[in-house]
Amino acid sequence: MAKRFRFCSDSSTYFLTFVVWKRIPIFELESCARAVIDTLAFYIEKRSFDLHGYVIMPDHIHLVLTTVDGRKPGQVVGPVKSYISHVIGDFQFLRSYKPSSELFSPSGFRLWVPRFDEVTIRDDTMLLQCLEYIHSNPVKSGLVTETSKYPYSSAYNYETGLFRPGDLPIKRI
Repeated sequence: MAKRFRFCSDSSTYFLTFVVWKRIPIFELESCARAVIDTLAFYIEKRSFDLHGYVIMPDHIHLVLTTVDGRKPGQVVGPVKSYISHVIGDFQFLRSYKPSSELFSPSGFRLWVPRFDEVTIRDDTMLLQCLEYIHSNPVKSGLVTETSKYPYSSAYNYETGLFRPGDLPIKRI
């Protein structure tokens, strides 16, 4: 397994990625993707972070966010991942959903790979590169033909300036 590095700087804007255990495509299920959106909306409302961009792929999530009140990325990601696990772990229908069966074991439910990737965004150029990367992810994966058509992404807002029902409130930079 590749070693993951953390780099610290004065910046508090980050590009974060967290991955589902064994890359199981759990977020292809609308109820699971909505659980992620609802959880992120809750933490945005709580002012844990400002969200600038996101994409919820079937087996991983990318976020571009700025932490608030001096929080470190782990202080944001930990509670978010934990709550999403709690909500999705309570979905009874998942036990019969074949791809997710590996998430359940005698020792309990496991949704996430234990760590996350974190990149400090150093300038506006890097911010735009990260946003372009996350917004193009569904197209590169063959899920849609246009970035703005993917329902679990901030691409539509960046392309039109509008929010669709169910979109997360992002703070554009």
